[in-house]
This record gives sequence, structure tokens and C-alpha cells, in this order.
Amino acid sequence: RRRRGTAGRRGLPEPPPPPPAATVAAPLQFRGANYNETLGRSGSLLLVITRRRGDAVTVRFESSGGLIGAGELEGRLTEDGRLTASGTLLMGRNPFVTDLEALVLGDVMNGTAHYARLVEPGLRTSATRSQFRLTRF
Repeated sequence: RRRRGTAGRRGLPEPPPPPPAATVAAPLQFRGANYNETLGRSGSLLLVITRRRGDAVTVRFESSGGLIGAGELEGRLTEDGRLTASGTLLMGRNPFVTDLEALVLGDVMNGTAHYARLVEPGLRTSATRSQFRLTRF
């Protein structure tokens, strides 16, 4: 009879262990209060930060609870917690170029976002600004 699993006992080398699974950093998720200073309105904001190569990140932006806006921004998250990201968000059907700056300290993120509506040439651009304080979950 042949025994299974006895390769090492007969002097044959054991098969190598499987390679370790690739580790991908889990996205950082923050949510909390967002106040649009220009409109005088508050709401909720969810930011999900996914690390790319180096300090590059993608930021999923979802505003709700009285404010609207959704989309993805591209940017950087440095080792000292400084987040900068920009891109185009949709607020309803309207696209807004967005620049976001924040500082992450532990489980808290404080920052600002500037929004400028994309309009046809010759039309006045509308711009707004908001402040947010978010906690990690």
C-alpha cells in the first residue's frame, strides 16, 4: 500500500508552500458632516479613499442629506495625512470641477472642497465652497 503525504519521510523534498496572497490595502472610509458655506446648507458626506501606486489615491465622493454630489476624484494622500484630490462631480445633472483638500489625523479628517460649475463659454460660472469634518468607520 502507498501512503499519502509521506514525501518528506522518504527523503524527497517537501513541495514549496503556496505563495502568500497579494495584500491590498483596504479602502479608508470616512463619513460625517458637510457644510456648504455658499448655499448655507448642511448635509452628510462619505469619502472612500482607495490607494493606488505610491501616494496616488482615488476618492469616491458621495454627498447626501440636504446636499447633492457624487463622483470620483484623483489625487494624493501623503504620509503626513495631507489629502489633495480633484476631478468632476455630478450635482444632479450638472458637472462641477472639484478641488478637495483635507488633513487626516488618526480617525478624523477635516477639509474643504471648492466646486465650479462647467458651463458653456461666455456664461457665468457658479462656484461654491464647503467644509467638512469626517470620522473613519
